[in-house]
Amino acid sequence: MRRRSDKESQGKLVRKIRSFAVVATTAALALALAASAGATTWSAPHALFPSAVTAYRSSATMNADGDVAAVTISADQRDVVLYERPAGGPETTTVVGSDTTRAGDPQVALSDTGAIAVAWVGADNDEAHVAVRPAGSSTFRAPVDISSTTYQDGMNDTGNVRIGIDDAGEVAVAWKTGTSSPWTMHWGLIGTSGTLGTTGTVTAGWSLAFSVSMNGAGDAVVGWSEVATDPAQSALRASVRPAGGVFGTPADVHDGVPDFEPSTAIDAAGDVAVAYTGSAGNHGEIRVATMPAGGAFGTPVAVSAPGDDTAYPSVAMAGDGTAVVSWSPGFIGRYAARAVTLAGTPVGAVTTLGPSPNSRSRTVLRPDGSGAVFMLATDGLYVAKRDADGTFEPATLVTTGGYSSGVNMPGAVGGIDAAGDMAMFWPGSSSSVSLSYYDLGAPQLGSVTVPATGTSGTPLAFSGTASDALSWGTVRWDFGDGHTADGDAVSHTYAAGGTYTVTATGIDASGNTDPATETRTVVVAQAPPPPSTGDADPGTGTTTTTTQTPVTTTTTATSPAPAPSPAPVTPKPAPPARPAAVTCKVPSLAGLTTAAARRKLAAAHCRLGTVTTPKKYKKTKGLVIRKQSRRSGARLASGTKVSVTLGPKVKAKAANQ
Repeated sequence: MRRRSDKESQGKLVRKIRSFAVVATTAALALALAASAGATTWSAPHALFPSAVTAYRSSATMNADGDVAAVTISADQRDVVLYERPAGGPETTTVVGSDTTRAGDPQVALSDTGAIAVAWVGADNDEAHVAVRPAGSSTFRAPVDISSTTYQDGMNDTGNVRIGIDDAGEVAVAWKTGTSSPWTMHWGLIGTSGTLGTTGTVTAGWSLAFSVSMNGAGDAVVGWSEVATDPAQSALRASVRPAGGVFGTPADVHDGVPDFEPSTAIDAAGDVAVAYTGSAGNHGEIRVATMPAGGAFGTPVAVSAPGDDTAYPSVAMAGDGTAVVSWSPGFIGRYAARAVTLAGTPVGAVTTLGPSPNSRSRTVLRPDGSGAVFMLATDGLYVAKRDADGTFEPATLVTTGGYSSGVNMPGAVGGIDAAGDMAMFWPGSSSSVSLSYYDLGAPQLGSVTVPATGTSGTPLAFSGTASDALSWGTVRWDFGDGHTADGDAVSHTYAAGGTYTVTATGIDASGNTDPATETRTVVVAQAPPPPSTGDADPGTGTTTTTTQTPVTTTTTATSPAPAPSPAPVTPKPAPPARPAAVTCKVPSLAGLTTAAARRKLAAAHCRLGTVTTPKKYKKTKGLVIRKQSRRSGARLASGTKVSVTLGPKVKAKAANQ
């Protein structure tokens, strides 16, 4: 777990000194792309839960290190099930909580240090529950029970409970109570001791919808729309908590009647953005209000095109305070997006992202402004990538299908890590949740075992390992006879004798390959034909000799092996050697350029993470690595990312004359 510095704990000072915020550069993304041998694509959909209640009963996220987490409700609607996969690690599912009657509205939040919070609402006692697992821990603390929360199944857009978590494991939480109007919303902070401190309440006569965001340092914002029976009392408001402090007095973001739920975002410096749908005549209009850290909200600005019907904004923030918001144009039109500066000025024209809408969009950004918008449309799942210069690439189809029953249902969600890798989650059907990776990094091929000799017609065993820092790695085999197979352990039967060159290549789920391959030679002896049966043909009186023709097959090790042809007994091949574990032994990177560091890290089975250039050195040439995030000599999981900070070379001291 990363410990807070004194500057971070002071809150205000953190937000003033932007040069200490982690800012990934465009060059880092280009280097990550260059490291991948082969075209990068989205991996095939991977089902996370064998049986679940999805569509509106799931939540998922990805942090800057590439860890992913998703939560859903089991098919019997009683268990809250968490799926986790650390970057490059094994996937696990855990039942975090249960309800004897019914559970609903699951939410998950994940910090960059790995601290995780899961929230849900139970029908037993009409309570909301928040379970927290601090960074570095393997178990969740006992859930914090929030009483007097009326159970709802989460179909409505107002929700029941929303959460955010910081690197230290503090949780910002908001929840709603009431059996009917008037509704009451509460918000507060669950500290590292596991105690809930309630700091605010608000009541509205018609509806309440809310959003929570929190950064790693502990700055947080709760934004809500309160629609009163008297329109003059309706408003959009927000309460901000500085790191180490308490939630402040609610601020009026917009006076009037806001529609639907708002979307909030907060960057590493504490700058805030709130996006919402406001009424403009007979249609909805997307508006964004921004607030510099420690300041006040400016006047909201309209970002959607005049006259367009709009709904459900999703806002995210870059490291310079720029807010990017995407939205769904109701039941007609197209998805769209636009940026707003911290000063409250819209950037450029509205960008139309392409596919016809069928549900909400999700905006994700890196500190340098690059990122993507995820969209679930009528014909499949789309992503529109955003470059660091603010331009969107054309939306591309990731996969066909996907489950949604209307624009008011959540669509695709996901995240982006510091290297530009992405993970996207979506309801794959009415009873499953799917995951796909966009993985920029190449995998690493580990140990390879190939038999030196064999006999035609007899299956031979091949084994190897391949690791990847993000998606799943495996070995692609070329047996030298025109046949191939994928898998860590496979069998192959050669049809004829000869000398064959076997090539093993590491490949990940996104199609990236390790440029370093392994080749082995296997000498296959020709098996003698089986003896003649000597059977007489009653029709002709001739003798027919039946010979079994060898057939080449390629199967995984778990599939039944084909029956071998009768052949002389040959020595049984030695069992494959147990592959040696591949680890990342962190080297010293001090004084190296990023290119040299990347090569040195690759040789040590590590990866280059975020490259930070302090603001005062942005125009300085010849920068080298001055700091690294991982201790030299540490042994970590293969593919672990090592982030670095650049600075000028240290000048050698002149010798005394």
